[in-house]
Formats: sequence, C-alpha cells, structure tokens
Amino acid sequence: MIVIAFLAALLPAILMYLWIRKRFPDKPGYSDSCKSAFIGGFTVSVPVFLMDLILVGIGYFTHLSDISEVLWEFYRTFFMFALAEELWKFICFKGILKKSKCDYSWYDVTAFMMLVGLGFEVIESILLCFTMSPIQAIIRGVTMMHGIFGFIMGYYYGKAKYTGKKGYYVLSFLLPYLYHAVYDFTLSPSLEYIDWIAIIPVTLAVLSVVLVVVVFVFFNKRKNDEMYITPLPKAEQK
Repeated sequence: MIVIAFLAALLPAILMYLWIRKRFPDKPGYSDSCKSAFIGGFTVSVPVFLMDLILVGIGYFTHLSDISEVLWEFYRTFFMFALAEELWKFICFKGILKKSKCDYSWYDVTAFMMLVGLGFEVIESILLCFTMSPIQAIIRGVTMMHGIFGFIMGYYYGKAKYTGKKGYYVLSFLLPYLYHAVYDFTLSPSLEYIDWIAIIPVTLAVLSVVLVVVVFVFFNKRKNDEMYITPLPKAEQK
C-alpha cells in the first residue's frame, strides 16, 4: 500500500516535468533551465524547513496555541505553510531566471515556475507518503497543488514582464499564496465541527483538477503563439 501511495503521489509530477522539458528540444538553454527549476524545487525544502523552525519558535513564544486553536491553525497554514513555501519557491524561481542561459519568454517563465513547484511537490510527497492512504496519494498526485500554484505564479509573473503592468507582479504571488493558505486552513482539524467549511477545500481541489487541464492546453497550444514565445526584452529579463 505504501508503494502504491508513493507512486501515485510522485508519478504525475515527474511525468509532467518530462513533458514540459521536451516542449522546445532545440531551444538553447530551455531544457537545462527546466532541469534546474525542477531540482531547485527539491532544494527549496531546506530554507522552508529552517523558516518553519523560526516561525514555530515565534508561535510558541507568543503562546498562540494557548490563545485559540483556530488562531494557531491560521498561523500555521497562512505563515508556516503557505507563506514560507510560496516565498522560497518564488526566490528559487527568480534565481533560475537570473542564471538561465535561455532567451526566455512568457511561456518559458510559466514553465520554469511550475517546475519549481513540481520539484517541491515531489520532495513533500516523499516526506508524507508514509502518512497517506492510497486514496489521499492519488488525490495529491492528480491535483498537483504545488505545480498549480507554480503555474499561476509563473503565468502572472510572465504577464507582468510582457505587459509591463506591475499589478500582475502582485497577483503572481498573492493568488497562489491565498489559494494555498485557504486550502490548507480549511482542511484544519480545528474546523471540522463547521459542516459547510468542507465545501471550500473540495471546491479548490476540483478547481485544481480543472487547472491541470488548463495547464495541458496552455503548454500544448501556446507553444506556437507568438505572444507567449516571443523573448522578453533583455532589460526586463535581468
């Protein structure tokens, strides 16, 4: 059963990585940047863990858990989980762009950020596989939450670069952060007594599956769309 859970959680992310990496086999630097982004997602787990240790210390020092169980869950999900993870994935993504030898476009930026998310997804799934049932692992694998967060972040970051509108930079971080935080918070055991609250994570999980389809459509159809594959201005890239 553990093997089934392990494979169900990992295979979708790995297959998605291999598929995205082969989108432009002849484009200089693209494949290498995809690989760096995916591996970068693995390494992000270290600073996330260290930031979580600091936030745990702050939480206990301020006695948040003693004040309210719901307040403690809010702190954990919105800061220890969503903020720490999305912040460090974003920092990793920026590092990938800075070091990339690829003359990257809006399409490429979206791909790189999604792959950072998928890399982190793989590491997190490995750490959680012994605590998941096969059904939970399948749901986790199919929804590819961290990959979806990365897709949203990369898409709006690329849109900001392409259009020059700074508001999209805000959306590039705010949307995946809130998606992540609300999803985790509404799954908190302390909220189980509120019957209707279960609607929220279920809805977000279904939305994630829909977005997986959107991801396939985007990377398949936009591959030949000039707006998405035109290299971003050199001054904008660095």
